[in-house]
Amino acid sequence: MVDRADWQSLSSSAIARRHSGDICGAIEDMAKAIDVMQNVPSLAKETSVKLNYLADMYLESNAISQAESAIREAIEFCPDHFPCILGDNHWILGEIQRLKGEYRQALVSAEEARRLYQQGSHSHGVAQANELIARINHHLDACLAQPDAKK
Repeated sequence: MVDRADWQSLSSSAIARRHSGDICGAIEDMAKAIDVMQNVPSLAKETSVKLNYLADMYLESNAISQAESAIREAIEFCPDHFPCILGDNHWILGEIQRLKGEYRQALVSAEEARRLYQQGSHSHGVAQANELIARINHHLDACLAQPDAKK
């Protein structure tokens, strides 16, 4: 049986540690919180949100592959009836793919984020997705102008 107090305490500790500048400690605490909660179906939404937060911390630490693993797991955990949370997850995946130079995959992820934000009537999310799509398209246009560039 999962102890709700344990995962809430670890999650709160992770957030506090991040805000105090201890990103490594924050990552460690959030990973522990996720371990406690990930096998509880009733906590799937919360697990997805915490994995999203973990991915963001990995990005802050330039740990791109760990960020990608965490956000892909967040997408798997998120129930379909939370389109804005799924949109957030796809937006981060698109950003990770953009950073890796995987512009075509990034575009697919960013467009999926926009679709999910539209489904959830989240205008700010739609605007953020549109900005990401524009950045990705800028890179794709540059690649077309330079045939040797990464696509």
